Amino acid sequence: RYLNDYLGDRVWLVFRLHWDSQNESFPNATATFWAYSSGSSSGEFALKVRNCKKANSDPLAPKLSCIAIQNYSGAYATQFNMLYDVFGPAKLSHDGQFIALFRKTGISVSSSERLEIYNRSGDLVSSYPQDETAFQWLPDGKILSLSGRNFRFTDPYATKPIYQLTLPDNLPGTPGQLSVSPDGQRIAFSIIDSSNFATTHATPYVMNIDGKNIRKLATTPDDSPVINNPIWSPDGQWILLAEGGASGQDSNTPGVQGYLYVIPSNADRVMVLSIIDSEKSPEAIRLNRYFIGSDLPGNAITKRFPSWGVAWLP
Repeated sequence: RYLNDYLGDRVWLVFRLHWDSQNESFPNATATFWAYSSGSSSGEFALKVRNCKKANSDPLAPKLSCIAIQNYSGAYATQFNMLYDVFGPAKLSHDGQFIALFRKTGISVSSSERLEIYNRSGDLVSSYPQDETAFQWLPDGKILSLSGRNFRFTDPYATKPIYQLTLPDNLPGTPGQLSVSPDGQRIAFSIIDSSNFATTHATPYVMNIDGKNIRKLATTPDDSPVINNPIWSPDGQWILLAEGGASGQDSNTPGVQGYLYVIPSNADRVMVLSIIDSEKSPEAIRLNRYFIGSDLPGNAITKRFPSWGVAWLP
């Protein structure tokens, strides 16, 4: 599912590609899909499909992960298969020529995880041992990833870190997610205060790419925020934030959907996010979701959003 923003109307439209009908490409019934927009103007995104097929016809053969590049019409530009699990998203570089991902190198519990780069044909370009974590391509081909309280940087189109920045002691907590501005000069990230199976209490911050000028982006009226997943808009003017919500434990406790807000990236004060307009900062835009062709009774617009990932389209 992908979101196309219309900030003037404060409504986001949701589009869906029907992967469940593509049995020839992904024959395994237990396949799961993960897509990630590059944020560039290429009109393409990377698709990861875990358990897409088996290595051979043997019922006990290991399962494969499929990596593909699609455009927003659903057409495939390329696809290749990988042995063993791929964790998290597969991300397309800004120039559209490379895909970065985390992959486990075996089936045993002790098998290591590696950050890897592949070209569009599926050839391995670079590999380095690192546990799965948040990462993002920079416009110049470098990769930024998290390791504890450290922000790691690589050389262009390489996976071995060459230097890192560490959060200062006066900013407690652990970075959980990150997003780099389109010009590569600033990083939006979340700091996790506490988490459990249902919620992640986190606060969003922004800083320069050199680690300077750290400032808080947003909070809630009770100053106990559950604000996650900051995402920079392609034009650099906005940052998307997910606020509230909780994952369900089972069918009897399905959880609750949260809200999405867009705030100006250059705001000179901390934005307050709230479903009560009198409490909310006027600059913060709370987004609505419209169900096209919905059979829901009454109004087909809701302010609630599910927990699956969202991405800006260029």
